Amino acid sequence: ILLMVTGLLIVPSIDAIAKHLSDSVSALQVTWSRFLFQSILMGLMVLVLHNVRSLWPRRPVIHLIRGILLALATLIFFASLKFLPLADAIAIFFVQPLILTILSAVFLGEQVGWHRRIAVCAGFAGALIIIQPGGEGYSTAALMPLATAFFFAIYLALTRAVAGQDNAESAQFAAGAGAFIVLSIVILFTRMLFPGSLPMVEPSLTQWGWLFMLGVIAAGCHLLVVKATELAPASVLAPFGYIEFIGATLLGWIFFNDVPSTTTWLGAAVIIGSGLVVYFRETRTGKH
Repeated sequence: ILLMVTGLLIVPSIDAIAKHLSDSVSALQVTWSRFLFQSILMGLMVLVLHNVRSLWPRRPVIHLIRGILLALATLIFFASLKFLPLADAIAIFFVQPLILTILSAVFLGEQVGWHRRIAVCAGFAGALIIIQPGGEGYSTAALMPLATAFFFAIYLALTRAVAGQDNAESAQFAAGAGAFIVLSIVILFTRMLFPGSLPMVEPSLTQWGWLFMLGVIAAGCHLLVVKATELAPASVLAPFGYIEFIGATLLGWIFFNDVPSTTTWLGAAVIIGSGLVVYFRETRTGKH
């Protein structure tokens, strides 16, 4: 539990760095840099803990698709941070387990009882409380964490499909490397076909330091979470996943002077409560 909580309290610092850089470095460049350094570090980790062969997953096409989804999710989320407080973006993103429940029912044929149906509806209601469509504080940027949650839910569904075929470090390396490769191809061809269309900058030494820290934190936090799951069952650890909201709130307050509004707290409470209901129902029915 300590490893899990530590990892999830640190994870929002990735988003805080991305938000800090958002005025000077594009979200695409930040996302590309994050996966560059993360892939290098995770690759070294795989070599130290396993062997060279573990760098190549058993189902590379699936892992490449995972990488594309992860790249999309990260890029959209980083882009949203230029306009949204950290806590708001994280809270809206927490509808992801609810989206995963819907996808599991539609594409995997899982039975979804009335408890979980109500929880899913309540969770999206919580997101609407934060987004406030049509309200005075409404911004279309608030829809971006929803898109992130959608792509990340598909990413997790595919992760479930290949779970156990590779070790956790190799699977994470494959997804990160896939994201890096895809983003590199997008940047290369866009700059070739549409010169000047991408706002790429030459980062300063300080900015390179922040970008490197993105990869270090991403790799380190993943290692903490992986080790936590090796030491304790998912039924013990999963409820602590929402600790991330606390970390995001603290970082947003300390570094950006963003204090969550009453509607953000209320919406987050509804979303988190709904997610916990879904999780505990899955645990009781043996589907988690």
